[in-house]
Amino acid sequence: MKNILLVVALLAMSLTAWGQSTGTITGNVLDASGSAIPNVKVTATNVDTNVVNSVQSTGAGVYSIQGLAPGKYRVEAAVAGFKTFRLQEPVVVFTATTSSLDIHMEVGEVTQTVEVSGSATTLQLDTSEVSAEIDSKSLFDLPLQLSSAGSAGTTGRRTIDSFITLTPGVTGDQFYKSINGGQTLSTETIIDGISWQINIVPGLIGTFGPPYEALEEFKVQTTLFPAEYSRGLGVTNFTMKSGTNSFHGNAFDILRNDVLEANSFFANSAGLSRPIVRQNEYGGSIGGPVVIPKVYNGKDKTFFYFAYTGFKRRGGSGLQSNVTLPTPAMKAGDFSDWLDPAKTGAGIPIVIYDPKTTRSDGQGGFVRDPFPGNIIPANRISAVAGRVIPLIPDPELPGLDNNWVSRSKSPVDDWDWSVKIDHTFSARHKLNYSMWIQKDNTSDFGPVPGTLDHGQINDEAGRGVRLNYDFFIRPNLINHLGMGYGRRRSDFFPPASVDKTNDYFQIPAIGTFATANATPNFNIDGITSLGTQWATTLERGNTYNLVDNVSWIKGKHSVKTGIDFRKYQYNTWYPQFGQGIFNFDNRLTSQPNSPDFGILGQPFASFLLGQVQSFNQDRDMSRRGFHNDYYSAFVQDEFKITPKLTLSYGVRFEVPMPLSEQYDRLSALDPNLPNPGAGGRPGALAFAGSGPGHTGKKRFADTHYDWSPRFGVAYQVNEKTVLRAGYGIFHS
Repeated sequence: MKNILLVVALLAMSLTAWGQSTGTITGNVLDASGSAIPNVKVTATNVDTNVVNSVQSTGAGVYSIQGLAPGKYRVEAAVAGFKTFRLQEPVVVFTATTSSLDIHMEVGEVTQTVEVSGSATTLQLDTSEVSAEIDSKSLFDLPLQLSSAGSAGTTGRRTIDSFITLTPGVTGDQFYKSINGGQTLSTETIIDGISWQINIVPGLIGTFGPPYEALEEFKVQTTLFPAEYSRGLGVTNFTMKSGTNSFHGNAFDILRNDVLEANSFFANSAGLSRPIVRQNEYGGSIGGPVVIPKVYNGKDKTFFYFAYTGFKRRGGSGLQSNVTLPTPAMKAGDFSDWLDPAKTGAGIPIVIYDPKTTRSDGQGGFVRDPFPGNIIPANRISAVAGRVIPLIPDPELPGLDNNWVSRSKSPVDDWDWSVKIDHTFSARHKLNYSMWIQKDNTSDFGPVPGTLDHGQINDEAGRGVRLNYDFFIRPNLINHLGMGYGRRRSDFFPPASVDKTNDYFQIPAIGTFATANATPNFNIDGITSLGTQWATTLERGNTYNLVDNVSWIKGKHSVKTGIDFRKYQYNTWYPQFGQGIFNFDNRLTSQPNSPDFGILGQPFASFLLGQVQSFNQDRDMSRRGFHNDYYSAFVQDEFKITPKLTLSYGVRFEVPMPLSEQYDRLSALDPNLPNPGAGGRPGALAFAGSGPGHTGKKRFADTHYDWSPRFGVAYQVNEKTVLRAGYGIFHS
């Protein structure tokens, strides 16, 4: 009931501003003496679509044309008693950015026209916000290096956030990006005016967003952004391309092929041919007016833009390297080669000590006896190691290190398509719809193929839907309604070649993992990891969005207010290490009281003897369905005190609801709860839900409320210099 009342209260605070991805043209209308002219009709016409937006200047001579899609606009101004003003050069409007243009009018007849050369400035004159824009020309003219397959949350194809690190203050990569030194996974991402937040990895786009060819431009707001933006220590704001009155499109193929590349050093040294690398990123786009012959002509009204990108990669990495596998002698327990410093490079003989002989040295330490000849007897090799050894291939190169050419490879199949529809019902009613669907499969095969392949298969899909409606109630009163949906699926599986489970290895106590094709993972220091890296895991994330905002221009004030509701769902089954992870190092076959304790002994010898240094396993991981909601409202005012001085202030009220689980499968330590298993002493697990031993609540944390005030001032010293200062509290 409290949540319902809260929603009603927040709705009441908002009349229902423009989308967060649109731009604004603003300024003052002045006569020859510099005095303000009220009631001037100022019109901005999109050069490519002929869509018209008109406003009237206020009594203070201030005008603000808001809700403009990024693009170029012709600007005109007209009022009785003055000549019509017409700017020769179009004004460029960027995503979530204000372009400033002061209009100077001359006395005369309205039928007379004064054409003025020059252009608007995109220098932010009216806000304390610090940000940077990357326009469409930069997006497609700057050189772009494809990321490595599987890194930074991508498959290797170009993604819409590939250029984010060009912005001052942004560091990291597409997954672990940080803005102004803030923590990673703490940014807000907006696509076509609607938040694209994934509750498990906030700020991540990667391959889950629309195709690169669908991107018009983007803006990164690094600090002191207005109260209408939330839940991030920085904002990345993307706008998808729209169609125009002219049909236009492209087609492309970006090719990489081993026939055109040199061989790697390691493959050459082993006498191996170049690894096969066949990579293609291909696709195209087309946009224009919606035309159905003899049925409908959408020129000046209805436009579409479609984009498609495909990405395929086959073969191994172009940076093939060598890894280490145990020699046949080592697999038989013979470590006599390790007594020769010339072979090991250790500087001293590496002696293998028998952990079974561990005893006190009488001086507070321990001592062990070495294996005679540095050879482990066959009857001492553990039964589990005996089952693993036949699955390990013999080295193909001489020596104890780097004796196996890695067979690692990452074949990828990835495709992504999007469509955007814009429709103008009239000068007062405008609608746009955008959507995209993406799917990829990355098979990361490990250095050693077969049953002990340490690779993983990552099967993913993403999709998004955006619907934005703008209602120009009056020239100075604009209503914007936006709805969105986003989905992310990310599943992991062992490679198909992994054909054995613990039924074969028979390791006591770990049981049989419930998913087929998951072997225990053996991490042996100095040797490439063997066995399943990542058991089967399933992730599903859904985000539902509703934004409802209003903009009101009055005198020298530009007021915005609105709401932002979000519903997050995260369904998961995550027994990532259910197969069991066994770690081995030299310590259990070294000499405990020796100053060379860190050098003596051998990790593979510890493995043969079954001497596990550490162990990890996820057990009884049932499927979970997590939910949490987010409610917020804001109000913001930009007060243009003088043509050069602007004061901005506002506040955002946020209610991030605590996490709950669909079937109340949550627990937490309560330090005050009597523990029946400890004689009633305080400190026991508390369980969500109703019934005996439960808290009677679905959530453990109490609902808290975040207040986010913003205050800023901007003073224009001259056409090229603006001084900014501000203060704000931001939550992520």
